[in-house]
Amino acid sequence: MIGANPRVHSVGATIVAMRMLSAVGVVAAEDAATLQFPESDVTSVLNFYARLTGRKVWLDLEVWGRVSIQIDKPIPKTQAIELIRTTLLEKHGIEMREPNDRETFVTWSADPKYKEIIAATKKAAPSTTAPVAPGGRIRVVR
Repeated sequence: MIGANPRVHSVGATIVAMRMLSAVGVVAAEDAATLQFPESDVTSVLNFYARLTGRKVWLDLEVWGRVSIQIDKPIPKTQAIELIRTTLLEKHGIEMREPNDRETFVTWSADPKYKEIIAATKKAAPSTTAPVAPGGRIRVVR
C-alpha cells in the first residue's frame, strides 16, 4: 500500500522512491558558485543543481554516470546552472526538462545524436542499481 510508507508516493501510475544525496559544489555567495565535480556521480551534480535552482529534481532510475565539471573561480549562479545543463547534455546525453518553475525532470536524451555519448557514459560508470524497465521509476534527488 502506497500510503503506508511516507518515503514512497504515487505519481499517476508511477511509483517514486525518494532519496537524499550529498553535493560537492560550493555556493560561494548568494549569486555565485564554484563547481568542483571531478569524476563525480551524476546525482551529486544534480543535488547541487537543485540547491542552486531551488527546484525539485526528478531523476529517472535508468540514468547514471560519472560527470566532471571543474571551475575553480566563483561564477555567477545563472552561469553555473547553464554550465551544468549544457555539460550533462552535450558530454553525457543527459537531458533536463523543466515543465514548470518548481521541478526538473532528468532522463537520457531521446535525440539520436547522443546515442554514442550515452553508451560511453554508461560504459564508463556501470550502474550500481538493478536495471529498470523502460518507462520505469523515477526518484527525487532533492
